[in-house]
Amino acid sequence: MNAKRAVTLDAPAKLNLFLDVTRRRPDGYHDLATIFAKISLHDTVSVSISARPVVSLRIKNLSGCPLSAGEDNLACRAARLFLREFGLSRGVSISLVKRIPIGAGLGGGSSDAAAVLRAMAALFPGRASGSAGSKKLLKLALALGSDVPFFMQDGAFCTGRGRGEKLSPFSARGPLPHILLAYPGAPVSTAKAYAALDMTKKRLTVGQNLNRLQRKLQQGVSVLGWGHLLYNRLEDAVLPRYPKVRALVQRLRKAGDFPVLMSGSGSCVFALIPQHKTAVALSGRLRNRNLAVFVVKFLGLGEQ
Repeated sequence: MNAKRAVTLDAPAKLNLFLDVTRRRPDGYHDLATIFAKISLHDTVSVSISARPVVSLRIKNLSGCPLSAGEDNLACRAARLFLREFGLSRGVSISLVKRIPIGAGLGGGSSDAAAVLRAMAALFPGRASGSAGSKKLLKLALALGSDVPFFMQDGAFCTGRGRGEKLSPFSARGPLPHILLAYPGAPVSTAKAYAALDMTKKRLTVGQNLNRLQRKLQQGVSVLGWGHLLYNRLEDAVLPRYPKVRALVQRLRKAGDFPVLMSGSGSCVFALIPQHKTAVALSGRLRNRNLAVFVVKFLGLGEQ
């Protein structure tokens, strides 16, 4: 007998505080060195066992972005993969409240997929329990996308290597800054961003800055002491090709003396601001019909 009939989970967005692309792999993917951080902007995913052996998805879309509820949605794919790989002839109904912008570099689809996997592991505890079950679940997560394993973690901060699946969680100490997050109203294709990256371009040595940034977060150093270590190599590929993202980066950098970075493959850009009042005031000046702006916070230890 199943312990639960329905599970509801938050599916948080993420930022990449550091993202270096170290090589293009023979399998077509890229090796990364990154710092992931979960933030308070989130979707809500509910999964319940249904009477019919099908996977259904209902979406309340608050993101302002077009979103399919069809079989290609990552939440549906995650549910079908779980049922198939664990040999279950059952069905589930998924309800998704979508808040995270799409094609934004925030990992919204990956987070939704991870939430479905975690919910289904709770609904069918005999299948995904123990060491073997956990390993299989993480294997399914990676099959769904490179960011999905991070969202399977309980912790809010992780370094990631390989495709992003070689994860080392760590705790960040406060005070952590407030996050002004801006979405320019248009997505960036992750595949196109990576394809456009010039891997032959000579770079300054930045790899050691990942370790420096991690240490400062662990030590509770103010953002004034680590903001200069933020880095995203994908800006080299995206900013010249996406004028809206480039203009947003420039606008935020002119708005104040704050660290500003594109998250992931874009198109979202964020500024890290010590004072909540300053972040709210700036969000009011930026917000318009073509620009979605959020003031959010980091999750985890050091949460404010």
